[in-house]
Formats: sequence, C-alpha cells, structure tokens
Amino acid sequence: MSSPPTTPRRSARLAEKASRKALEEASEASPLQSSPEDTLQKTHILTADGLHNIATHKYVGGEYTPLDNLLNPFWFWATSLLPMWLAPNLVTLLGFSNCIVSYSLMWYYSPTFSENVPSWLLFAAGVFTWNYLTLDAMDGKQARRTGASSPSLGQLFDHGCDAMSCLTHTAVAAALFLPGPQGALWATVAMQCGFFVPQWKEYHLHVLDTAVGPFGVTEMQHSLILACVLGGLYGTDWADHEWYGSYKAKECIVFGWAVFCIVASLYLVVTTLQEIKRQRGSVTDAVWKLVPMLTSGALGCSWPVAVLHKHPRIVALTTSVVIGQITVKIIVFAMSKQHYPAVEGSVVMYALGW
Repeated sequence: MSSPPTTPRRSARLAEKASRKALEEASEASPLQSSPEDTLQKTHILTADGLHNIATHKYVGGEYTPLDNLLNPFWFWATSLLPMWLAPNLVTLLGFSNCIVSYSLMWYYSPTFSENVPSWLLFAAGVFTWNYLTLDAMDGKQARRTGASSPSLGQLFDHGCDAMSCLTHTAVAAALFLPGPQGALWATVAMQCGFFVPQWKEYHLHVLDTAVGPFGVTEMQHSLILACVLGGLYGTDWADHEWYGSYKAKECIVFGWAVFCIVASLYLVVTTLQEIKRQRGSVTDAVWKLVPMLTSGALGCSWPVAVLHKHPRIVALTTSVVIGQITVKIIVFAMSKQHYPAVEGSVVMYALGW
C-alpha cells in the first residue's frame, strides 16, 4: 500500500513532532542538565504549547524616534567591535550591572532621597546611564550578528532588566531633584506603571512601542544624562527654589513627571483599546488585565507616612519589584500567548504586607 502524499502542512506537523520527541529524549538522557525552557515548564507557569510559542516568537518593535535613527549607526559600529563569542545575554547583563552599581551608590549617599550626593557621583551616574542604554541597544544587534540560538529568551531577559532599570533611573533623578521619600516613591510608581503599559499593549497587539511620538526611552535616558552633567557642574541647590507660588522646583518636577507618565500611559491605553475594538477583540478583557498594575500602583502611593519616612528605600524597592514582577510576567505571557491572570499573587502579598 502506498503512503499518503506528504503535504507542506503535514510535513511541518511531523517535523514539530520529531523535534519535540528529540528534546524529550535528550532531557531523559541528561537529567542533570536543564535549559531555561525546562525551568519555566517545571514551575507549571507555562504549558508545552506556551514554550513552543516562546521558541518561535518574533519580536516586533515600534518605530524608531529621530534620536534612535541618529544613534543607530554608532550602535551598529560598537556592536561590530564585540567578540563573536560574547553572548547577547552577557551584553545585557553587563549593561544592567551599571544600573546595580549606580543604584547602590545612590542608596549609600542619599538613603532618604533628600541628601545631596557628591558631584562626582552625578557625573558617574551619567556615565553609568550611558553605558546601560548603549549596551541595551547593542544586545539585540549582537544576537542577530552571532545567530543566537534563543533570541526569544534573550528578549525576555533584556526586558526583565529594563523593567528593573526603571528603579535606577528614578533613583538618579531623585539625587538630582531631592524630592524626599514621598516624591521619590510617587515618581517610581509612575515610571514603573508607565513601563508596564507598553508591555500590556504588546500582549494584545504584538507590537512593542517604546516611544510616544518623537519622544521615547532613548530621549528620556539622554535627558537624564544631560541633567546629571548639569547637576555635577552646578549642583542641586536650585531644586529648593520656589517655582510656582510656594511650590519648590523639586515638587513641580515630580508632579510634572507623574503627569507626563499618566498622560502617555492613557494615550497608549486608549489607542490600544481602539485597535482591539477594531480587530473585534475583547475590550473588557484588556481593561481587566490592567488591574494588577493599577492595584499595585495605588497601594504603592498609599504607604503610611511614618513607615515611608522610616524605610524610604526599602518601600521604594519593594514597590518597584512588585510592579516589575507583574511586568515581566505579562511579557512572558505575551510571548507564550497564554492567558494573563488579572489577580496576581505578588500583588495580594504586597497588599497584605502593606
């Protein structure tokens, strides 16, 4: 009896089945070795189909800003100087290490977000920020240059580091504007929630926008670098000058930053919901998935004053980690094409601790 003709679709199914069988046999043959995919599956967060979706995920970014286009030739040139054996995730980690060092120094010299830091630290913070944004722009180019075996997991690691870098950027800004515990916490919440919304949009529309119009992540980071240079040269005493009535400059800046983050986030939410409706998706479900971010953000801004003033850095760090965790989770579920829960255990625990 002759075998049935092999169609392209049937061939693809057979190839996928054979690939999965080979992975299972390899896992059984070497039980002491586990891949990142194995680790995720053992946590029972992802299904086998979810892992397959991550492995085949294709990143789609939004449009470049004018500054991105201006710097791209430099980033490509800098990437060409990297050795071919250097893993893209290591490039990401090297960049993120700058954030860790910067944040640690800011904590040491300004534990309550109110102390003046040395001028050299502001210059150093500008260098750390530049190192981070440059290496962050290079890791994806290094992945394509070396033909990285797992670009999807690289994207996940990269965006996870980006989520936590928000805390460092806010800490550097706090060293410049000295907003105090409450102002720094509000600025942290505004930035972390502002970072969540583009990931939420990617979950629904499969495109990650990193800018609103001509202003995006690159422009924000370079603005922070410029502020570090100016702060290092001229000091930060100007932040205590009155700008609007009895309101000081630092208070106006924190308020302006919060308003900017809220307006930009609302713009992304509204335009995303309009597109979901146009594609006949569930607007209600999309709004429901904003609940973890809104809940953790509201809790973060409502800490008792006594606790906040006693442990400002710990409160800000805990709040940032909680919002960062739900952000990373929606990134994972966007890549795996799985249902993202509206009730998050970390947010519930955060509420109980609050």
